[in-house]
Amino acid sequence: MLPIAPSIFRAHVAERRRPERTSFRCRRDEVLRAEIRRVHAANFGVYGARKVWRLLGREGITVNNALAETVIELLRTEVIRRHDPRRSLEAVEFATLEWVARINTQRLLEPIGNVPPDEAEARYYASQQ
Repeated sequence: MLPIAPSIFRAHVAERRRPERTSFRCRRDEVLRAEIRRVHAANFGVYGARKVWRLLGREGITVNNALAETVIELLRTEVIRRHDPRRSLEAVEFATLEWVARINTQRLLEPIGNVPPDEAEARYYASQQ
């Protein structure tokens, strides 16, 4: 058994009974955890903490990088699953097209300023006019 100080245990039980007594930071972290999981899942679980942190920043959501690292690590250890193998050539082609579309429209690329390629291309052509 892991020894826990009685005062910490009582505080934890009190917070579970009355969630409104939890600190503002704990409540905010719960909201941010959901956002971090959303961004991580939307990017097929391949984004690390730094890219999740940057993408959330682009969406106007301020998050602590340490919190992002913690949630990503938990996702890696708890949620990693094997996917079913593709059943047909069409399924492989469709999955490839989805991947390419995501890379071009959503993935942040550090060498071009942490923006998606299509956004960088649009900026380039806008500057040429």
